[in-house]
Amino acid sequence: MVLNLKQIPLVVDASVMINFLKIDRMDILYEYSSKILATDFVKVEVSARSNDQKARMDRAINESRIAIITVSTASEWEIYSKLSNDESLGAGECSSIALAAIGKYAVAMDDKRAIAKAKKTGSSDKCSDNKRHHG
Repeated sequence: MVLNLKQIPLVVDASVMINFLKIDRMDILYEYSSKILATDFVKVEVSARSNDQKARMDRAINESRIAIITVSTASEWEIYSKLSNDESLGAGECSSIALAAIGKYAVAMDDKRAIAKAKKTGSSDKCSDNKRHHG
């Protein structure tokens, strides 16, 4: 069976989002999935970094290229809370992993500790290391 990743929503962590926004190449992410998702925590993190990156992200949201999602269910909050006890992970990483695990979404991140945690939550077959593909 061939897995068509284009059909699976892709939750993007802040560091990956920032990398693509910084070089103004969100189009590369759009090639991976027909639905790019970012958590509200990621949006806050990206918005705090740079006005240019914030403007690019806002444009992608307004064009419906990125959808902002929130941790809202008890299961999502449970995973988020467990992950947030690990001080090496930020809110963007914790929320991205929680939503990807519960929603059965793919997740794009480039932090090795975050990737290891994502794999432990059940996203191991759909966890993407950004560096593996672009660097």
